[in-house]
Amino acid sequence: MLILTAASPIFKINSAWDANMMFTVGKSIWHGMLPYKDLFDQRGPLIYFMHSIAALISYKSFLGIYIFESIALSIDLIYIHKIIRSFFKNNFAKWTTFFNNSHYV
Repeated sequence: MLILTAASPIFKINSAWDANMMFTVGKSIWHGMLPYKDLFDQRGPLIYFMHSIAALISYKSFLGIYIFESIALSIDLIYIHKIIRSFFKNNFAKWTTFFNNSHYV
């Protein structure tokens, strides 16, 4: 995850306008603004809640987002491994788990 996501601490800025907009809405919640009333976007409230929690972790950087993304990737890898292990031997499942997760690149 350190090199796969622009939310990583090794990147100085996150140029994705989508991520910046969600982070701005998440931070605005802590300033008393309400999504869908004071701020508008088409996403659901869960994504704003996650970004507002991430803003508590690090208000000026995407470190909180990076932590959420890393946890999500870890959970994803665990479930992919369990699915592959149910069809193949454990050794094969260990090696193919990472190759089947290529949609993150």
